Amino acid sequence: MRVGFYVVVGGQEYACEAPYAPQVRALSSRFDDGPGRTATPWQRTEVDRVLRVRTTARWRGVDVTVLTVRSDGVVVGGPWGAPGAPEVRHLTHGAWQAVVDPAELTEVREREQDVLRCRPRWVTGTGPEATRVGVYALVGDDVLPCGEPWEGLLPVGFGLTGDPGGGAATGLSGDRLVALSDVRAMETVATTATWRGRRVGVAVVEGDAVLVSLPDGGTEVVPLDELTDVAEEVREAPVPSVPARSAPPVASAPSLPPGAQPAELAAWVGDGEPAHRELRDLVAALYRSADVDGVAALARALPRLREADPAADTACGYRRLDWTLRVATATWVAAAGLGDLAGLLRQAAPVTDDASAVGLRDVLGRALGALQERVVETRSGPVDEWDEVAWRAARKGGRADALVAVSKTVCLVRAVGRGDGRYAGAVAAVAVRASEVRQAAARVVARRGVDPGLDVTIHPLGDAFRRSALDLVRDVSGPDA
Repeated sequence: MRVGFYVVVGGQEYACEAPYAPQVRALSSRFDDGPGRTATPWQRTEVDRVLRVRTTARWRGVDVTVLTVRSDGVVVGGPWGAPGAPEVRHLTHGAWQAVVDPAELTEVREREQDVLRCRPRWVTGTGPEATRVGVYALVGDDVLPCGEPWEGLLPVGFGLTGDPGGGAATGLSGDRLVALSDVRAMETVATTATWRGRRVGVAVVEGDAVLVSLPDGGTEVVPLDELTDVAEEVREAPVPSVPARSAPPVASAPSLPPGAQPAELAAWVGDGEPAHRELRDLVAALYRSADVDGVAALARALPRLREADPAADTACGYRRLDWTLRVATATWVAAAGLGDLAGLLRQAAPVTDDASAVGLRDVLGRALGALQERVVETRSGPVDEWDEVAWRAARKGGRADALVAVSKTVCLVRAVGRGDGRYAGAVAAVAVRASEVRQAAARVVARRGVDPGLDVTIHPLGDAFRRSALDLVRDVSGPDA
């Protein structure tokens, strides 16, 4: 029976001490109290692997953890539920231990985990023998590379910056999102290697190249096949806790501005059925940024709104959120001159649920960073009073139509999909990020004007933009909604 740390040298396995030290000590006996037990030191580069064995079993009808192996038996224990036996020694807070004959144990299960793997060269591929670096999560039975947790979610998979055929990548955005509550365990893999006679740390792998940290504190991008004496050191990492959230605030009922005309439309928005909550909220938002023709279009749509299918109301919220992110926000980004990032938003998968909305987080973050740099650039040179007035008008999203034309042609409609509530905080954070993107873009546009290279056939401006927003009402209240 095995439990604890073991080292493999020349194909032979030994119990060991100091598994993470520069010299791993192989023990001559697997018994903790073995007489004459000796330790033989081995350099890391001389060993094949170091592993940790966790062993569980059943003893007298109770699930137990094997703690250590001694010459007079094995030490088992548990956090609670001690069996009634004279061998049991009770510890604090309900924990207990006992020294038992290994023959009394049944259903013995050993689980191996590498804590140090050494090999002559880097091994690529996605199989269990591939060299790893970075942070990994145990999701179900799969050990997957992962990124930074965010709003109770964890991106897992090789993502956009890694090549599954060339080793794992760090800092990735992930192929998919999983809830932190589904993560069983996490581990960090710190990988070192020898490059041109120097010991280096491996930071990021990208295809056939690798970013390494040098002993003098510098970094270098080197070919992957130049790394030798590769060592992966695996340590357990705590699973981040799911952020505690209070109950979501009760959303205020949608309403139109005081004195809004026509009164029949205002009455439906303010007093309509709860089943049409998303639809009424959409109409209220469009009314506030609509011109005279837009108000008339909303009034004409009232009979169709009253007959809308209540079962499609959740989909209405997501269509509104989809338009806000992939049309309104993309148009602002393109108007500010960032056509490539606007294209990524526009061409993203349609937002149909919380997960697809959260999937736009990374490109929104990139757009915000790029726009913030341009905002800083606009501060240089004289800024007159008109510039400040124009920026304030643009930031308001078009409610001061007479001040700056771009605000009138590119109005803002905000929305947050409610869905089943699992990722409500994450979706809200995405909506806030998109709002920050539009504000930064409006500031750039107000100072520099609309980018002359803007493709208006892709990103609608002026009346086309307003029609695009009003089309939402038709789309979500029609018979095929």
